[in-house]
Amino acid sequence: MSWRRLIAGTLVLTALNTFADGVPWPPKEPAELVGRLGCDFPNESGIGFYSVPVFGHEAYRLDYRTKGESQQYVLLMKKRGTELCDAIVVAALRLPRYAEKMKEYEVRDRFMVDFDCRYLGVEWTTNTQAFGIVDQLRPSGYFMPRKAWRVNIPEENFTAVDRDLVTCARFSAHDNRGGIKR
Repeated sequence: MSWRRLIAGTLVLTALNTFADGVPWPPKEPAELVGRLGCDFPNESGIGFYSVPVFGHEAYRLDYRTKGESQQYVLLMKKRGTELCDAIVVAALRLPRYAEKMKEYEVRDRFMVDFDCRYLGVEWTTNTQAFGIVDQLRPSGYFMPRKAWRVNIPEENFTAVDRDLVTCARFSAHDNRGGIKR
C-alpha cells in the first residue's frame, strides 16, 4: 500500500514541477503573473523573496520577488489555504528603476521597496496599506518615499498615489523607536 502512495506522490510532484517550469520568470509583463498560484513559481523566483500580511485583511499578503536589480515585482496574493504557497496572484506590479541605479555602482542598492508605509489620503484611513521605494541612505525615522502605491483590497489592485500622502518608517537595528504601529 505504501509503494502506491510513493508512486502517486512522485507523479504529483513531477506534474507540479512540469507545470512550474511553464511559469514565466521573470515575466515579460506583470499581468502574466495574475491568476498564478504561489506554488507554481519556479525556484529561481524565490531569490530575494519576502512576504508581509496586508494590514486588517488576513486573507491577503504582499510578496516581493526579484530577478536581479532590474526586475523587481510586488504581488498581491489572496490566500486559499494554510500553506504559504497556496495563494493566488490577484495583482502584480513591476517596480521602476531609476537612472542612478543604472549609471553608478555605488548607488546600486540605495533604493529599495519598503512595506512599512501608510496611505494618509483624505478619503482613506491611516490603516490603509501602502508601499514605496525608499532611499536606504537616509537616517532612521519617518519620511516620504520616492514613489508610492496604495493597496486597494476591494478592487484587488495597486493604485499609484502622490508620495506626499504616504509615510514610511525605516529604523536601523539599533534604533528603539520602532516602526509604524499596526
